[in-house]
Amino acid sequence: MNVPSGPSGRAYVVDASYQMSDRDKSNVMSIFDVAALERLISMLPPEHREEVLSHFQYGDPTSEEAPPKLVQFDDPDLQAVLEEVWVPYWNTLPPEALFSDSEIPGRQLALAAFRPNT
Repeated sequence: MNVPSGPSGRAYVVDASYQMSDRDKSNVMSIFDVAALERLISMLPPEHREEVLSHFQYGDPTSEEAPPKLVQFDDPDLQAVLEEVWVPYWNTLPPEALFSDSEIPGRQLALAAFRPNT
């Protein structure tokens, strides 16, 4: 997703007044970090928030298609938080998945936290 950069190329910052509703939080798929997602969305201009949120929520139960999943931002500050959003996804996979190449965000963070059973 190509979200326009902030004014004068400034980095995105958290809008402390933004909070996801309880309903929105409950619709976030369990493979995503809700707190990180809320922080990510709070960094976006209001007109982009609903669209980005929809990428991480359960889709329409009558639809056969899964909701789209956002995996990349052009802005490095947004991408860094997006990486955090995806970490729980990696915890649902077998450990060997952490050692494969993937375009899915969060792998490096999950790998850094990986502690093999010894």
